[in-house]
Amino acid sequence: RPPSRWEAPSRPSHPMVQVGTSSDSDDSSWLLAVLRSNIGNASLAFFGAYFLPLTSWLLKRAVELTADSRPNEAKNLHNLHEQVWALFPGFCATSRDIGASFPSIARSLGTSLNEHPAVRLPILQGLSLLVLTQRAMKEPVEREHKFTVELTAEAKAGLETIGSYAKNFLPIMFNVHQVAHFSFASPPCNPQLNVSIRPPIHPIHPIHPIHPIHPI
Repeated sequence: RPPSRWEAPSRPSHPMVQVGTSSDSDDSSWLLAVLRSNIGNASLAFFGAYFLPLTSWLLKRAVELTADSRPNEAKNLHNLHEQVWALFPGFCATSRDIGASFPSIARSLGTSLNEHPAVRLPILQGLSLLVLTQRAMKEPVEREHKFTVELTAEAKAGLETIGSYAKNFLPIMFNVHQVAHFSFASPPCNPQLNVSIRPPIHPIHPIHPIHPIHPI
């Protein structure tokens, strides 16, 4: 039987969150709720190295538990999967390594947007925050004895990197919008999701380059 809890790879050496599927005394998944409102000066690299593997493990283990006729435990892991993704906007609002780290998580973001409706809301919120926070990073620059305010080099690099993936993300966002707006499925779509799709489209669309560099 697969192990009943997940521990982070190599870093950090002492895992921040351990997830149990039963009455495991080592279970510290309650920390996810605490972390959500206490993220500051975090990096996308850490989210990609620590939390993305956790989301994959949670989904895989939930499938195994369902096959093993343990639906309640499987449901708990699906809930934890959503809680992990709920941390993503906090990382996006404070990250200073977007230019270097966004490429390593872009594919996972696109895949999750496509395949996991339950976590679309925090991913869309995070993408919007990535662009808006970079646009807010400005500094005074002297040109011809006049001072102007321009984007920092870090912000320009971050926007350029995100923009190189815009061609990949925009079709996904429009597709999600269409599904959310016109779906007749039961239960009805989340109205909050429908409203949340437009904000990330607006900031990402203007930074869409004519020739995107990276495939997702």
